[in-house]
Amino acid sequence: MSLAERTLGPVAETAVGAARAVRQEGTPGLRHALVGLDATAIFSAWFVTYTLLPAVQHGQNGMRATLARSLGLTGVSLLLLAGQHLYRASVCSSRIMELRGLARVAVAVAAFSAVAYQLRGGQAAPAAVAGGGFLTFALLVSGRGFYDAWLRAERTEGRFTRRVVVVGQGDEAERVIDLLAHHADLGYRVCGLVGDPYTAAKHDLPWMGAPEEALETIAASGATGVVLVTSGLPATEVNRLTQELVERGLHVQVSAGLWRVGHSRLNVAPLAHEPFYSLKAPGLSRSQLRLKRGIDLAVALPVLVLSAPIMLLVAAAVKLSDRGPALFRQARIGRDGEVFTLLKFRTMALDAESRLSELQAQNQRDGPLFKLDKDPRVTRVGGFLRATSLDELPQLFNVLGGSMSMVGPRPALPLEVATFDDDLLGRHRLPPGITGLWQLEARDNPSFYAYRHLDLFYVENWTWALDLMVLAGTVPNLLARSVRAALGRRSAGTEETVGLGAEPVLI
Repeated sequence: MSLAERTLGPVAETAVGAARAVRQEGTPGLRHALVGLDATAIFSAWFVTYTLLPAVQHGQNGMRATLARSLGLTGVSLLLLAGQHLYRASVCSSRIMELRGLARVAVAVAAFSAVAYQLRGGQAAPAAVAGGGFLTFALLVSGRGFYDAWLRAERTEGRFTRRVVVVGQGDEAERVIDLLAHHADLGYRVCGLVGDPYTAAKHDLPWMGAPEEALETIAASGATGVVLVTSGLPATEVNRLTQELVERGLHVQVSAGLWRVGHSRLNVAPLAHEPFYSLKAPGLSRSQLRLKRGIDLAVALPVLVLSAPIMLLVAAAVKLSDRGPALFRQARIGRDGEVFTLLKFRTMALDAESRLSELQAQNQRDGPLFKLDKDPRVTRVGGFLRATSLDELPQLFNVLGGSMSMVGPRPALPLEVATFDDDLLGRHRLPPGITGLWQLEARDNPSFYAYRHLDLFYVENWTWALDLMVLAGTVPNLLARSVRAALGRRSAGTEETVGLGAEPVLI
């Protein structure tokens, strides 16, 4: 999902207000709002830097000079963002590409600030250059990450959606329809199917005729986009449709028929100028596993040290709330099917297990997972811990011990794993994570399809850049969820719980 498609990134409450004022996705107003929000993040980064650090050795550092420098670098940064096409869907459809683009902009504007001072006869302080570049990157990533979490929630509730028509037939068309239906957070609302009437009826969609009638029926539907499924259609028909749909100004996405294959495994390899791809094999080498372990230690150790005082306060609050144990331990399935003990702060009443049976009928998830919006077993302290995910801090000890990773598939319960098919058992090729692709993108999605799809996609397409992308998006995601909980959009007890063991556990 791209920022160009999202078009707005709320880094403040004013952003949310601006987004709600204009509901039609992709309008100039929303795009202008995104530019304004990026400008706010960039200006704040350099203003804070120049306020706390000397900008120029033996130069003027008054408030007027600080404002002028911050505004100048903001303008340069916006030009660089546009130059990196960070407002276009074709570039920002991948978060990894987005992060790389933002990093390049941050480095470039920091270098520009140093050169600009030298041209004016001064010398930029290294601390100001490095600090400004780092803070620019951090605020841009945080703002856009916060926005991503916010927009996914909005789209799940039916706002900011794009009407699309699926063109295709057969099993591949059904898979595409299922994908869009189970990932409402993507913002695609299928308003009809051009293909065979049987598939349309099966998925309760309006049948809009055969592929040769696509142009007329799509134009009449009011759709702004088309998802074209190539399998099952003649090649000549695919080429004709693609060209004519694009010429009519429709947003066209073509299914390649390659499922759970990340773009990092695809290389463009044209044959006689025709579009072909070469595909890298999945799987992790020993060196990649060592790299992943190194990332875990590099992140977990400092986070554990910094969060130690918070963990002591949380443990005391849980203990004093009902005199029960502060920690909760539960058996989970780790890498290669090995059982380990997951740690977390207790968030439910002591009698949570005995009260589970009376709540089973209210389960709001499909598949083996359990979720209840307002679980009466969650304590007042536990509700706050869940809304902020502070209850998961003890899992840092699991990471240091090697049973978990900072990023990975959700740690599953033994009873859940007993229901997994052979394909889904492949998720255990990597250690489970405190956070992960599913936790980041579909944590509140009730569909087991999304859980399965994202966990398997992560395992089969792991890269160190993917881990860093998930880590970079986790903190803004948690902040967005906390804000939504505080505003009453979702209660503190809405996170997924699994009703097994001493208490249901936050996932």
